[in-house]
Order: sequence, then C-alpha cells, then structure tokens
Amino acid sequence: MLYDHVLFEALHGRMIFETGVVKAMLVGDGYKPDSTHTTRADVLAFEVTGDGYEAGGVEVECETRQDKAVTSMWVEPVRFPNVTIKGAKHMVLYDWSATVSEDTDKDNAPKQPLIGCVTLKGTKDVAGKTLKVTIPNNTLSSIKNL
Repeated sequence: MLYDHVLFEALHGRMIFETGVVKAMLVGDGYKPDSTHTTRADVLAFEVTGDGYEAGGVEVECETRQDKAVTSMWVEPVRFPNVTIKGAKHMVLYDWSATVSEDTDKDNAPKQPLIGCVTLKGTKDVAGKTLKVTIPNNTLSSIKNL
C-alpha cells in the first residue's frame, strides 16, 4: 500500500528517493494499515522491539524507475540482520532524510513522511537470524505517466 500523500509530496520535491534516505521499520499486528496516515509518528507505537533490532529500522535501497508510460518505486530486498523479534506483521517505509533536527529518534518521527506499508506473509517471529523482506516484483508502487 502506498500512503495517500506520497505522490503529492514527491511532485512537490519533498520526497526524492534517489538522494534521500528511505528506511524500513517493522510493526506488529496492532497496527492497522491506513492510507491516510502521514508520518512515522502514526505508526511509532506499534514498532517491534527485540535484540539486534534498532529502533527506526534499517536503510533501504530504492530508486524510481521509468519504463515507457509507468513510473515505479523500485525497492531492493530489505534485510533486518541478526534480530530476535516477535510479532512483526507489517514493514513500513518512510523518508528518514526528512529529519530536520538532531533530537532523539522519537522527536523526529512527526517530521518523517510515510511512503508505503507491506503486509508480511504471516506474523514473523525470528530468533537470532536475518529477516529478509522482499516486496513482490520489487515494486512498491507504479504510477501511469500522463
């Protein structure tokens, strides 16, 4: 799912996937994906915790790709290395580069726009292993060019 505001933000230059930093965080099944959510503050309370899992998640390799009449956000498989977590149900991608202060991670959450949410196949419990999440076709969203 792509959050509703993403296209608007990207068209206004406030989300630039190639030069910004996109991160992925894991949230539990208490989070109900809602396309109207706008910032990481909307999902922060549902983030999983555990050994090896860093609050805020991991950096993601992504870029926009254009093929004929379609523009897509291409996302490489995301790896959460050597984590022990329980109850991960969704992976949420957000624009970490929108952070505008050196305050704590939680203080920056209202400034970090959400990009998309991927529901995992089943609830994930991982013990000391790398959790790999692959988005189908590596494409989070496709927008037909006008």
